[in-house]
Amino acid sequence: MNISHAGLILILFFLLITYIISAYEKINGWKSTQENFKLMYAKTLIGKAIIPIITFIIAFEIIIVTLAALGIWDIIYAEDFEIARSTFLGSSILCLIFLIGLRMIDDYKGASRVGIYFLVSIFGLYWLESIISIA
Repeated sequence: MNISHAGLILILFFLLITYIISAYEKINGWKSTQENFKLMYAKTLIGKAIIPIITFIIAFEIIIVTLAALGIWDIIYAEDFEIARSTFLGSSILCLIFLIGLRMIDDYKGASRVGIYFLVSIFGLYWLESIISIA
């Protein structure tokens, strides 16, 4: 492992921890998660499709967690960055989905907090791309 890859691994760990806790909380508190989302999105176009949307988000989070773990493994043992790239792209897309949802309900504070996670994902992608272009 090259020491320059430690930063990418730390960002991947950050995303892994973030999304695994998020998915766990949604699954563990399934009833309250449903109620909260139904209440928040009741006056929007997606108000009637909350359960499939929550299920999609949980599945997407689990995919990102899996990709992050595999990406860490691949960077350490094979110095391969393709799975890490998919992790950063998936995380960025999920953040954009969250941003759209939060803007629909005029939760600007929540949207700004999601922006931080988006920036972390984009920074990881940028860093990865710069490593690949140098190699």
